[in-house]
Amino acid sequence: MILRMVVKLSLIDDKGNVIKEDEYSNAYLEDIDMAQAAEDWWHARYKRLPSTPRECFKISKIVDILTTQLKTYMLNKFLCDRDAIYEEYKNDSSI
Repeated sequence: MILRMVVKLSLIDDKGNVIKEDEYSNAYLEDIDMAQAAEDWWHARYKRLPSTPRECFKISKIVDILTTQLKTYMLNKFLCDRDAIYEEYKNDSSI
């Protein structure tokens, strides 16, 4: 199974005009039933199992990877240009 997350980000002003719009996507390949693994994840959480079942751990890692990527897109590419800011400070010894 290939899990693909497509995120469309829109920056809109107070009047509803679109200032900027971009679409980002990621794919993650895993051979598990994602819906069943998500259900098992919550069963494991509510039952307070001492160890996380393997499929639950896998889906947890996939979610971590995808949410980290979303944060990266938002903070580094969509809202600002991280590289341009880095250029300002790259010779500064404090970073």
